Amino acid sequence: MYYNFQRMTVGANDVFTSVEFPLFPDYTLNGDIFKFSNQVEQELHLYLIDKLNKSQKPIILPQKLDETKDIVRIRVIPEVAFSIFLRHYRLKNEYTYKDITEKLNLGYLYNYLYLEKGIGVNIRIMDAVKKLFKDFPIDEIFR
Repeated sequence: MYYNFQRMTVGANDVFTSVEFPLFPDYTLNGDIFKFSNQVEQELHLYLIDKLNKSQKPIILPQKLDETKDIVRIRVIPEVAFSIFLRHYRLKNEYTYKDITEKLNLGYLYNYLYLEKGIGVNIRIMDAVKKLFKDFPIDEIFR
């Protein structure tokens, strides 16, 4: 999963703005693009974790844009990507926390709540989610 940042030239600087999250801070490129990408990836990770922890609403899924001279794609850490998709699919299918906890055979409600926060994701859980949601985009998590 990747989120997109649009490059704009402001004076002599390249400024990057999030395509999906208007409130995410803009970044100015200082140095090489690899260092910049790592910095923004860390900031994006913290931003998404904060959104997962503070809200029960779905997080906006990224637009499918190709990387170009003016679009930089920033990768989401797989556990966080999994959590974003899991919340999206739970809400899309109108499952309550209790419903999905039972369907995934997780025992306790807090076991599911941890998954939506990016904690405790493992192969067994991924398998159970894929069986429940046939169109769950496991491959997108690792791209």
